[in-house]
Amino acid sequence: MIAAFEDRLHSPTERRLSRRERDDFGVVMRDGPSSREARCVEVSAEGLLVDCARTPGREGILLEIELRLPERLHPLTARARPVWCSGTQQALRIVEMSDVDRLSYAERLDLVMRRGGGQLLHG
Repeated sequence: MIAAFEDRLHSPTERRLSRRERDDFGVVMRDGPSSREARCVEVSAEGLLVDCARTPGREGILLEIELRLPERLHPLTARARPVWCSGTQQALRIVEMSDVDRLSYAERLDLVMRRGGGQLLHG
């Protein structure tokens, strides 16, 4: 089932341009009672790319995620949907986040874009 998910979501019609930048911070992903830890490797305004220690989760699920930013005492929380997965990497689209956490996430994105200059990546 994951292979079909990968093929469908990697099709040229599903790809678009998005401004993304490399980053590195901890992420906790919860799917009901189970949880797993990952590392964020790229951020964008719409979501993030995480690297999991094992194969990512299922298609169509809504994940509860915690973003453990190094400059924040408490993690940011959001709901996200998997967009695509390849190997141990999984792209997540943020679908719900509080205004306060969204502002903190936007500040992080701005900091990372200024630090790295930002780049336009396909994906």
